[in-house]
Amino acid sequence: IFAVQVSMNFNTSLYSNALTGISEEFNVSMQAARCGAMIFLVMYAFGCELWAPWSEEIGRKPVLQASLFLVNVFQLPVALAPNFASIMVGRALGGLSSAGGSVTLGMIADMWEANNQQYAVAFVVFSSVAGSVFGPVVGGFCEEYLPWRWCIWIQLIVGVVVQLMHLIMVPETRSTVMMDKIAKRMRKSGKRVNVYGPNELVPFWERFSFREICITWIRPFHMFLTEPIVLTLSLLSGFSDALIFMFIQSFGLVYEQWQFSKIALGLAFIPILI
Repeated sequence: IFAVQVSMNFNTSLYSNALTGISEEFNVSMQAARCGAMIFLVMYAFGCELWAPWSEEIGRKPVLQASLFLVNVFQLPVALAPNFASIMVGRALGGLSSAGGSVTLGMIADMWEANNQQYAVAFVVFSSVAGSVFGPVVGGFCEEYLPWRWCIWIQLIVGVVVQLMHLIMVPETRSTVMMDKIAKRMRKSGKRVNVYGPNELVPFWERFSFREICITWIRPFHMFLTEPIVLTLSLLSGFSDALIFMFIQSFGLVYEQWQFSKIALGLAFIPILI
C-alpha cells in the first residue's frame, strides 16, 4: 500500500521536470506548460472523492486495480503527445483516474482497530508525501540526461510495476465483500446453504440504480460540507500538499541564483522529505 500511494503521488510531481522540454517542443510558455501539473492536481482532488465510495461497495482491490490501470493508460497520450492539447487531456484524465489516499487509508481502517490505527495512518500519509518528493529527486537526473518524454515513461514503468505488485501481493480487505465471498464458499461446499453475505440479498440493479449511484458519489462531498473534522483535516491535507507543490515550482527560481545544476536542484528536495 505504501508503494501504491508513492506511485500515485510520484505521478503528480515528476511531470514538473518535463516543463522545459514541453515548452521548447510545443512552443508554449513555461506558465502554460505548468498547467499540465495544475490540471492533474485539480482532477486528482475530484478523482479521490469519486473513486473512494465505490471501494466500500465493490471492494478495495478491484477499485484500486481499475484506478492504477487507467492512470497507466492515460500516461500514453502524454508520453506520445503530438501536441500540447494531448498532454493536457492525458494529464486531466490521469488525475481523475487516481483513487489516491481515500482508498489506501480506507484499507488501513479495514486492517486496524480505531484505537491503534494511528501509526498505520501516519505510515501511509508519509508515503503520500514521499511520493511527491521522490518525483523531483528522480526528475533531476531525468532532466539532466534524458529527453522530457522519459519523465512520463518512468511514471508509466513505476505504475505498471506497482499495479502488478498490488495484484499479486495485496488481498481484499473490505469486510462486507469478504463476507460475501465466504458465504458463497460455504453454500458451494454444502455446509451452510442458507448463509448469505450483506450485499447478496440486494439485487444488483437496486444497489447500482441511478439514485444509489448519485447518493454514493455525493456522500464524500456531503461529509466535507457537514462534518467539521472532515473539513478541517481536508484543508490541512490540502495545505501540506500546496506547500510541496509550491516548492516544486519555485525551487528552480530560487536556487538558480547559486548555479544549482538540475541534479542538485532535485536533491534539494530531500530536506522536505525529512
